Amino acid sequence: MKESQHGAPSPKVITIHLDESHLSSQIEHQSTCYPAGDNGSKRAVTLSSWLWRLWEGPTHTSQTGFSQRQKTLILFIVALGASISPMDTTLYYPALADVQTAFNTDATATNASNAAFTFVTGVFPMIWATCSEKWGRRPIYLISFAISITGNAICSVSTSISMLIALRFLSAIGSCSVFSLGAGTIGDVFEADERARAMSWYTIGTIVGAAIGPVLGGYLTEAYGWRSVFWLAASLTFLSWCTILLLLPETSPARSELDHGKVTEDDIMHEASARHQRSRHWRFWLLAPLKPFRAMTLLLYPNIFFACLINGFPFGVSLMLLTTFSWTYTSVYHYSNSMIGLCCLITAVGTFLAVQICGRWSDLAYRKERKRVIADGGEEKPEMRLNYRIYGLGLFLNVSSLVAYGWSVQNQVHSAIPIVLSFFVFFGFISYPIIVTTYMIDFNRNRAASSMACNNLLRYIIAGLGTLFSAQLVDALGNGILYTGCAIITLIIASSLIYVKVNSKKWAKLLAQRGS
Repeated sequence: MKESQHGAPSPKVITIHLDESHLSSQIEHQSTCYPAGDNGSKRAVTLSSWLWRLWEGPTHTSQTGFSQRQKTLILFIVALGASISPMDTTLYYPALADVQTAFNTDATATNASNAAFTFVTGVFPMIWATCSEKWGRRPIYLISFAISITGNAICSVSTSISMLIALRFLSAIGSCSVFSLGAGTIGDVFEADERARAMSWYTIGTIVGAAIGPVLGGYLTEAYGWRSVFWLAASLTFLSWCTILLLLPETSPARSELDHGKVTEDDIMHEASARHQRSRHWRFWLLAPLKPFRAMTLLLYPNIFFACLINGFPFGVSLMLLTTFSWTYTSVYHYSNSMIGLCCLITAVGTFLAVQICGRWSDLAYRKERKRVIADGGEEKPEMRLNYRIYGLGLFLNVSSLVAYGWSVQNQVHSAIPIVLSFFVFFGFISYPIIVTTYMIDFNRNRAASSMACNNLLRYIIAGLGTLFSAQLVDALGNGILYTGCAIITLIIASSLIYVKVNSKKWAKLLAQRGS
């Protein structure tokens, strides 16, 4: 792939740099000579070759796409990875009170240890997305999850709340990568009419992690203390890391260009030489630290910005609800840690049913709408994904249940009522953002990972603020006013979907003008 006439590299070239390293490794390996009988050197080279093949992972040589069996395996691995970060978050909820006691601190400082995790989960997927578009998905999965394992293991030996906050920061840097890479992988592997259902199963990974986290965290905290939850998190992350290492192939379309002969070795060498010349210029080093944040340019598309906001606010409210749920059921209803964990399962049931019903419904509605449009001689558009019926039902369930939950807790009604209402809050919260998320992938498939990184950025910034100040908001406003206000803001933000859907030609023109 040659440079353009003006010396600027083709946009796809930078995504194949890992293959250049592989080529360099092959050249060095082929050109090395060993003295006769030097079995030690030969064994060392054999070991290094085996380790390199292990790092490269399973190869995908078909030019016609992945088989259904391969798609299922890839989706399972990605969904398993997606469960790690939510589990890291919710494992910790039942232990909040014990951590506060252990370090003799207040609720705000204790919540900060979770807020730090949440803020990082919002920002770092953007960096991982940019890296994956340059070097491929697989190596970024492996590096990031290794960081998460390290962070969780050291969290378990924290000696102060400030140390715990710092190490939660580190573990979040690693585990959050899947929030951008996962959607990118799904965009790589699945066709448009399969994508919503695939996103549903991917979302189930996050749901399962979030669901079993409080249950495991509650029982572990009671039996072995709060430190045990981090050892469990490190162990489960290691399990996911092993499945990626052994079973996940590289899915990035740009990476496969070399394998299929669309990019030659001469192209790689030519680009490497040009990049070396650019690296000698001072501007290269001045601007290099900013490159990971180029995913944020997608927020300049109004449709992407509003889609991220539609997804982000209800997500932030849901995490704030889970945080206050733990404190409320401890102080008002006097539930134990293990009982709180079991009560959180109802929210997981709601989200699980939502992704199954609405994911399938969304794909069915999309196929029906596409068939109708094509029959009428029209053009297929990503906005066909935005079905008002699915969206409206999920939104109604979310906001109405949110208001009812707030006032039921405020008035200290029977503990079963807020638990049932939380089911509908989470059913609604998942059911309408899932079609918006799939729309974002369909709109710009080449930058699906970056789209999800932007989505995550707004989601987790809002969630981090909500988690950090949840105790003060409840004290100042009460649960009733707080969640009624959240429902009103949710409705206002959700109405922007109409603007997104009716301006499909405008977004297509904007995408064509900007080129990506």
